[in-house]
Amino acid sequence: MSKQHLGNDYPEATEKLDRSVLGFFSAAERILLVIISLLTMLAVAFELTQFFEAGRIRLADLLLLFIYLEVIGMAYAYYATHSVPVTLPVLIAITGITRLIISAGERSRTQQAVV
Repeated sequence: MSKQHLGNDYPEATEKLDRSVLGFFSAAERILLVIISLLTMLAVAFELTQFFEAGRIRLADLLLLFIYLEVIGMAYAYYATHSVPVTLPVLIAITGITRLIISAGERSRTQQAVV
């Protein structure tokens, strides 16, 4: 039953429990958002290292960096406002599909060159 249905009969202990549970979820949510952001930054560092080791940067690599940027932006937006604009996941999906198409095209050209 919700608090609205019980009126003033909503037990104080239940309210205290509700606050505790909501506080736990809020803390867990923020901690996970920070972890996601840190791991995304670590992935960016690994990608930049690979760029320098390979001595080249492909379009698919730049799109991957853009995906990382959007993930960080989405984590920031959710942390700040507790909502995610619909455009951010859509941009990530479109960029991911574009990267996949470009990578498949590059592999196809490589296979044709070998044959």
